[in-house]
Amino acid sequence: MEFSKNNVKLIRSLQIKKFRDKFNKFIAEGDKICLEMLRNPNHQIEGIFTLADWAATKQALLKRQSVRASIITSAEMKVLSALKTPANVLIVAKKPDQEAEKIQLSQQWTLYLDGIQDPGNLGTILRIADWFGLAAVFCSEDSADVYNNKVIQSSMGAFQRVPVFRKNLNAIRTEQSVDFPIYGAAMEGANILEIENLPPGMIIMGNEGQGIRPETMEMIDSFIHIPKGGSGGAESLNVGVACGIICAQLARLKDR
Repeated sequence: MEFSKNNVKLIRSLQIKKFRDKFNKFIAEGDKICLEMLRNPNHQIEGIFTLADWAATKQALLKRQSVRASIITSAEMKVLSALKTPANVLIVAKKPDQEAEKIQLSQQWTLYLDGIQDPGNLGTILRIADWFGLAAVFCSEDSADVYNNKVIQSSMGAFQRVPVFRKNLNAIRTEQSVDFPIYGAAMEGANILEIENLPPGMIIMGNEGQGIRPETMEMIDSFIHIPKGGSGGAESLNVGVACGIICAQLARLKDR
């Protein structure tokens, strides 16, 4: 993929979800994320754009790729980049094919994000899921897009390691041949810090402002909550913070 008028138009369009969906492609930027992608044979990379200094130190890795890297200037990288401060390398890749049906929801912990809007929150949650070894993250169809550049940046590469699916909860339940427990993170319910046993299943995390929507509530088997300590004045926790606390407790139960 060369630096050309048509390719510039394509790459810049991939900053918008409808074009990522239309072309089934996304962009990734930055040394850490792009190096990980270049070392992962499962990625279908269609374009590599890099500054000369960066390419000079990565010759062996770039030679192993099926596509030739295009050496461009800082000014040209600025044209392509979605970042305020462009990185040294940008990759165009196809979205991976993943099968949600292969995730055993009755045997593994997963998350379902019910209307998570903030890309930074989604990226943080993917890092948490990656850290604690969750099997997958499911997102409602109105949640932030995992291939949004802000999600990719804030996930620090976790988007490559944690399977992410955009499906409504009814569809997920229909696809599974075995029933699985569904837990909702809410202001009321069992104290997650005191639970001694919890069968693996799916944890529902709600929207930043509205929480879990009523129609999703109806499908939840039981609720869990994080107790408030002391006399703190905060009304709620950031969804990423709450997710981290819950996942840490799930890991504690698993290791017992």
